Order: sequence, then C-alpha cells, then structure tokens
Amino acid sequence: MAQWQSHITRYYSPCPKEILAGLGRMYGEGPRFAECFEARAPGLTRYFCAALAAYCAGE
Repeated sequence: MAQWQSHITRYYSPCPKEILAGLGRMYGEGPRFAECFEARAPGLTRYFCAALAAYCAGE
C-alpha cells in the first residue's frame, strides 16, 4: 500500500493517508473501479480496499 501511495503522489498529487483512505472507500463503492479490479482477479476489490483501510489505520 505504501507503493500505491507513492505511485499516486508521484504521478498525480500528494497523497497523505487521509486521502488514500478516501480513495480506498471510493474504489469499493464505485462500480467502475470495482469492474477494473475484478477484471484482474475476482475478489481483488474487497482485498485491496481492506488492505488500504488497514494500512491507513496503521495496522
């Protein structure tokens, strides 16, 4: 998740954990995002969102 955070910061804009957590929620709630994740691997959306939430919470 740190690499994902670095990627967003490098190519888009600064991405503190508060923003990263919001992106994680958006990925889970947005059908367009879920469609992209699920096309790569079934269950990836849920896994990725949970991993982002844990990372941002400091777990």
